[in-house]
Amino acid sequence: MVGVETRFRATEGRVAAANGLDVQERWVDLALPPVRVRVLESGTGDPVLFINGISAPGIAMAPLAGRLPGHRLLLIDLPGHGLSPPYLWQG
Repeated sequence: MVGVETRFRATEGRVAAANGLDVQERWVDLALPPVRVRVLESGTGDPVLFINGISAPGIAMAPLAGRLPGHRLLLIDLPGHGLSPPYLWQG
């Protein structure tokens, strides 16, 4: 049986390819608050940061990102979204 993460990555790859993006995965660890976020990176040039604020993974911004050639595109999976682990925002 294929796991959820494997299926998610496969779907994500299809979405990226359909929008002309060749994405590379990167993980960023922040000190305060102590969270780990996943970043999908594509292209070169001036950076454009995509932070999806509608409870969706970063790859959901691919249709827009694919229309910005000549930039370094950074699509963020916020904590608890996509493949980024959740964070308890208490205290």
